[in-house]
Amino acid sequence: MRSPDPPSPPTPRVRAALPWCGAVAYPVALFLAMNAGPDDSALLRLLLTGCVTLLVVPLLGRHPLPALYALLAGTLCTAPLAPSWTLACIPVIASAAAVAVVAATRTRRAAFTAASTALAAHLATAWLLRPGQPVTPDRFPPDPFPSSRVPPDAAEPVTGPLTQGPLLGTALLLLLLQVTALVAGRALAERRAHAEALRARTASDAVTAERLRIAREVHDMIAHSVGVMAIQAGVGRRVIGSRPDAARDALASIEDTGRQTLAELRRTLGALRRDDGDGDGRAPGLAALPRLVAATSGAGVRVEVTEHGTPRPLPHNVDLAAYRIVQEALTNVARHAPDSSCRVVLDHGSPGDPALSLLVENDGPAAPAVSPAPGYGITGMRERVTLLGGDFAAAPRPGGGFRVTARLPVPAAVA
Repeated sequence: MRSPDPPSPPTPRVRAALPWCGAVAYPVALFLAMNAGPDDSALLRLLLTGCVTLLVVPLLGRHPLPALYALLAGTLCTAPLAPSWTLACIPVIASAAAVAVVAATRTRRAAFTAASTALAAHLATAWLLRPGQPVTPDRFPPDPFPSSRVPPDAAEPVTGPLTQGPLLGTALLLLLLQVTALVAGRALAERRAHAEALRARTASDAVTAERLRIAREVHDMIAHSVGVMAIQAGVGRRVIGSRPDAARDALASIEDTGRQTLAELRRTLGALRRDDGDGDGRAPGLAALPRLVAATSGAGVRVEVTEHGTPRPLPHNVDLAAYRIVQEALTNVARHAPDSSCRVVLDHGSPGDPALSLLVENDGPAAPAVSPAPGYGITGMRERVTLLGGDFAAAPRPGGGFRVTARLPVPAAVA
């Protein structure tokens, strides 16, 4: 025997129409809930009124303004027939909650319009339930609270927090309710807007930081290689007629430097595409320092490297920053003092002070007081050190030449 097919889920049109159907049916359902059961079933009517108010909640999430109007319509339609002020308070409070939702999700103009409309509707409801309205016991059954019960043998006016005392006091209470809902909704909207602006700014800062990182990598990589190649090309041009062998060596050095630069550029771009620094795309570190010194020496700069302490594995970002700082410093020496001597000192620190200290200085001519064309080398070095929480200094030496110092902290777990 074939089993019956499972019921198909409702179509999108049906799902979209159900909240509207609940809102349209709300006034009638509210009236029936307020008058359900025998005369002494006030608690039952209170529960049914609260449950009926939930009919508007699905519409409130997507369309808060129509949901608010449905609540206000139900309140006004049932106020003349409301058997108790307690039951009338439920749609009034629900309308204030709807005003808060409108204020949190719509414009200021829409929020003020919603609050004004709700206040007018609530004032009309309070006027309909104002003191002095004679009632009969069969129309107004007892309230769940003894203080507001209507004696079964006498007709008394409707009383309660919305109707006790002068109408002015009721109006002030309703005004305070709407102002509270409006302020709460706008505060939530401003908090959400601030959070979105903060997320956008964080994303923008991340993009800017990534662009600066890429700019530093490309600058440090290309500037050194192109500077060395330009110096070697100049040497070859000057000696090509008198010393062909020296010119041939300069051209070979230019070729080697160009190939190394292309290989390093491929590794860097590969690491950027994979968003990591492992494998073949790993950027160079201090292990590549001998090759860097050899390339700088080929440009006519005599480089001496001295190490203090015991070398140890370094985090990738520290290792890369140290290499780039030495590379940029040697590039500046080769560019501004090509015939000078340069000293590179690496201090690997001690177990009590796990920090890598760098010193690059040359004995070339004194640097000019004002650089004719300031570049991004020193700025990039300072940014690298600052990102790692270290110290950086770059200044001319008193007796001539230039000195660059950097201190890069190493995490204790690595040290």
